[in-house]
Amino acid sequence: MIKMVKSITNNQAYNFIINILNDNKYYNQISLLLNICFILLIFHLSSCIYIFIGRNSYPNWIMTTNLDNKSFCHIYICGIYILITALTTVGYGDITCYSFKERIFQLILLIIGIVAYSWIVSSFSNYIKKINEKSVDLESRISILDEIKMTNPNLTKDLYDRILRHLKYKKYFE
Repeated sequence: MIKMVKSITNNQAYNFIINILNDNKYYNQISLLLNICFILLIFHLSSCIYIFIGRNSYPNWIMTTNLDNKSFCHIYICGIYILITALTTVGYGDITCYSFKERIFQLILLIIGIVAYSWIVSSFSNYIKKINEKSVDLESRISILDEIKMTNPNLTKDLYDRILRHLKYKKYFE
């Protein structure tokens, strides 16, 4: 029964957010903001998991880097630092894993980092490809318009400019 109530509330919240995004003219900005919030939440949770693993294993990264006497805020920032170096696969080596649990978590982070990097590069190349296709389509439409202008002497300069402006700036490319 509890699972059913949770699934209904999750679906209602999801549908509510989707309806707001679909009806809003600021869809891209809101979507970007939600993605950034989601990424920050994942960073926070992962850092807390890494601190939890470090405090519940021996030897751990907290003790070996002399952070056991520091404040939680200091340890939390170091946890985010380790998370970012693992996700970006930089791995400076100043804070390393010492227990088996820490190594497993670090391995999961490395895999997620590699997959995320691959996805970002793929998305960026698809975006560039789409822009290039739109540019080629615009050039072909302009060349057709130029042919019409040459073959039809009744086409005025004003009408030609208005059609050209329409082709260049119409939201048809979205």
